[in-house]
Amino acid sequence: MKRAVLLVLILMFSVSLFAQSGTVQVGKYFLTSMNIEGVEILDAFKELGLDASSSYFEIISGGKFRMVMFDEETEGTYRMNGNTIIFTSDDEDVEAKIEGKRITIKDEDSQMVFERK
Repeated sequence: MKRAVLLVLILMFSVSLFAQSGTVQVGKYFLTSMNIEGVEILDAFKELGLDASSSYFEIISGGKFRMVMFDEETEGTYRMNGNTIIFTSDDEDVEAKIEGKRITIKDEDSQMVFERK
């Protein structure tokens, strides 16, 4: 199931992520928005009984991360390349750009926003 969560992100999104001068700040970044083709869908998940407020990325010291999406969990490692962070889990890589205290995962018509509290 961990692999399935990561694969969904890989298939649906290109990643942008928070950093400060090419480093990433340790801590949790909570899901605050999810839309597909410009339509916010977090409320639809609530109607299905999925609690989006408990979905987050956790950046852990030592180059590790944990991601929880609707109570499904995956873990892996990350490495920095300038203002890009590359997450690796189950031999799959996902790139993220660093922007303020926000992780924005997007592709042509989908976007997820995680914010550090």
